[in-house]
Amino acid sequence: MDREDALKKRADLIESRTAEYVHRAKRMVLDTFGRDAASTQATLVVQIARAMIDLEAAELNAAALRRIAREIEDKDG
Repeated sequence: MDREDALKKRADLIESRTAEYVHRAKRMVLDTFGRDAASTQATLVVQIARAMIDLEAAELNAAALRRIAREIEDKDG
């Protein structure tokens, strides 16, 4: 797999995950505020979805840093 294919695959995954987070955020707003308010709360939906995306990104970064630290420790020790 070349770099372009890998980037496309990752972009597709990110797009899929983002759509899932937007769906979950819409569901949360609908459950909290009801059907009438849910249609007017687009900004809230985006903010909730963004928070979920940021959390996932932070978790992925933390996992990557732990793996790097483990590799450095293995080389030093």
